[in-house]
Amino acid sequence: MRLAFTSDLHVDQSPDVARLVAERTREARADVLVIAGDVSPHLSRLQQALVTLAAAAPHVAFVAGNHDLWCVDRGGPDGPDSRARYLEIIPRLCRAAGVSCLHDGPLVLAGLTLVGQTGWYDYSLADPRYAAAIPAAAYQSGRFGKLSWSDKQYVRWPALESSDAA
Repeated sequence: MRLAFTSDLHVDQSPDVARLVAERTREARADVLVIAGDVSPHLSRLQQALVTLAAAAPHVAFVAGNHDLWCVDRGGPDGPDSRARYLEIIPRLCRAAGVSCLHDGPLVLAGLTLVGQTGWYDYSLADPRYAAAIPAAAYQSGRFGKLSWSDKQYVRWPALESSDAA
């Protein structure tokens, strides 16, 4: 079985990348294409990319990345919150495109099982060696000097919104 793998397509910055990956996947005669997240925070662009990539191989599997969970327009068409995107909206988009959503369940093919889950972490996993240089308040606020952690701003997971891990 020939397996192709891609991640971090960020189609918002590179609109042709899904088409180019699909072409290379077809050229490689891959049986399975695995897309490991960070396609787009915009659901319409994510869906368009999934449709393009679904035609590239007999089996296509997707697992959402943190950027796919971003709610860039909290009350708009990009979904009510990140949890709904992860559990309901993205799996529905995958089904409509003919793509297996790995965080919704495994894909089993001829003795090969693919599973996936969006890895998530918060500052509680911070390397203690940097505690003196990066204070806990920076992790809690999502800001460190001129740097900001976009997940802190755009990921909306209702159970975490009242905690400092949100």
